[in-house]
Amino acid sequence: MPSAAIRPRPLPSVLLFGLVPVALWFIARPLLDPAPPLSALYVSVGFSILSFLATLHLIPRLGPVFVSTHLKGRDLLKVYNDPM
Repeated sequence: MPSAAIRPRPLPSVLLFGLVPVALWFIARPLLDPAPPLSALYVSVGFSILSFLATLHLIPRLGPVFVSTHLKGRDLLKVYNDPM
C-alpha cells in the first residue's frame, strides 16, 4: 500500500505580512539620512529575509515538479526514505 503524500503546512499570513515590511525597511534604511555605519549589513539582512520568505513559499510548491522530473534525493538525516 503506497504511503499518502504529506501536504505542506500552509504558511501563516502573519509571517508574510510581518516580515516583508521589516525586510523593506532594512533595504531602504541606508538611503535615509543619517546613513547607518554598516549600511551594507542592513541591505544584506533585508535581502536575506526576502530570500527566506521566497524559500518558504517556493520549496513546498516546486517539490512535486522536481520529483516528477526525477530531480530528487534522500535526506540522510531522516529515518524514512521518501524522495525529496
